Amino acid sequence: MDLEIKLYYFGIAGKGEAIRLALKHAGIEFEDYKFADFDEFNKMKETGELMFGQVPALKVTNKASGKPPAILTQSAAILRFIAKISPHTDLYPKCPIQAARADAILDQEADAFQSIRCCTYPDRFGFSQVDEEVMKKCKEEINEKVIPKHFELLEKQLVKGGTGWLAGTEKPTIADFQWAGILPAVKVGSTGKKWDMTAYPKLNAMCDRFYEIESVKAWYENNKYEFWFQVLE
Repeated sequence: MDLEIKLYYFGIAGKGEAIRLALKHAGIEFEDYKFADFDEFNKMKETGELMFGQVPALKVTNKASGKPPAILTQSAAILRFIAKISPHTDLYPKCPIQAARADAILDQEADAFQSIRCCTYPDRFGFSQVDEEVMKKCKEEINEKVIPKHFELLEKQLVKGGTGWLAGTEKPTIADFQWAGILPAVKVGSTGKKWDMTAYPKLNAMCDRFYEIESVKAWYENNKYEFWFQVLE
């Protein structure tokens, strides 16, 4: 396929990082477009181009077909798209069972952080009327009880899989890209707490191993993004 790819996001890591790294890993050329400010993003949002008014978004132009470009949204869907157009990478396993596991673990990232995102973006999720002190207590409980359970479940999956990758595959999948893409921000406080991931040695080792992948290391030779926690997902 003769595709032209353009990623729309901000000049931060956030939800865009896994997508950037997956595109690099797949050897897919793309334009890493960074909005200058929120006004520019809002103008694009107002045009209706973004399916749900959110970024990251991936503009895909099939130059051979002559059809209008498609703009894809939702980071998990974008990662699946990248995997499907680059089957040589095994980002999406050929085995249906392993593929389902990769899908489940990819989607579990949203479950793991959904509650804290409700606190971080109260207007978006209908919690703008919640008292600030109550919200603070909710964040504390989420960090103490909810998120650790998800990390513990991932530890078990890594032990069960035995390969060091989340879906039990021999190569990293989109599930690893999703989790490894977001965990560095989690470590430094994106949930309102700085996490010592050594408490989850298998997960921590997976993340360290991920950032030793040659394509990932090559990306960071010329690219670096700040962690900014008011991210549009």
